[in-house]
Amino acid sequence: AGNDCLDVSSGKYSILKSNLDNCDDKAISVGEKSNFNADNVNISNSNIGVAVKDSSKFLNNVINFKNTKICFQIFQKKQEFGGGNVEVKDINCEGNYQVDENSVIFYR
Repeated sequence: AGNDCLDVSSGKYSILKSNLDNCDDKAISVGEKSNFNADNVNISNSNIGVAVKDSSKFLNNVINFKNTKICFQIFQKKQEFGGGNVEVKDINCEGNYQVDENSVIFYR
């Protein structure tokens, strides 16, 4: 994809398995009070793996990143929302994390 591979907002989403490769910007972008549940996610060759912003929640059981500069970017973009919330169980990340002061990441 020339931009984001999967971009969602203002809803409830559930993915059982996904393989996302060569996303120029973000593999998954979750915003504006979304709830995103994923079971098995594989992301490779992307600039940003998963961006979670603006009062959104990302829950995941297994997530693998390969050749991805930023695995998670969790932040508040718009003033009318809060930060992002990520909860992961099993993660394999060779890249970095970016989490602002309004956001959190939990490991279960």
